[in-house]
Amino acid sequence: MFDSLTGEFGCNNNDSFLGKAYKGIEVLKLSFTEDGIESSFAFNQGDVPGFNEIGDGGTYSSFLFNKSGNRIGSSEAEFKLVQQINDGSFIADITDTFNFGGGNTLTIKGQLNVQDFEALQPAELRVTGGSGIYDNAIGKAVLQQQQIGVLDVINADIQVII
Repeated sequence: MFDSLTGEFGCNNNDSFLGKAYKGIEVLKLSFTEDGIESSFAFNQGDVPGFNEIGDGGTYSSFLFNKSGNRIGSSEAEFKLVQQINDGSFIADITDTFNFGGGNTLTIKGQLNVQDFEALQPAELRVTGGSGIYDNAIGKAVLQQQQIGVLDVINADIQVII
């Protein structure tokens, strides 16, 4: 079904993780690429074409690939514009669930500045749980769009305590 996701375990002796010291706790580090499936995109837009209004949003599915380019899973994501800030940029709520097969899922949630993200600035979200080996997982995920103008290819670097 899927190729293996090779995660690295690291001991977090010196750094704080999630704002707390977890001295001696092992942290699983995952890195992969999320590549959107264009035919799965479903957008909910208001009266103005494009994403220019609070409430605009959508859903999409993606394939997940490891650094070797092998497919390791899939994901389902949803997003919604929830705030426009003074400089005109939008803040979006994001929920993304990664399915690695065998009942192993990992969910991340948070907010990101859409314009910053599209300008290739990384966005940090929280791991909020999962299933299988990721049941009750906590952690953080850093997502970064790979290329300007290509919104659906994203690098994901995740640190999770399981």
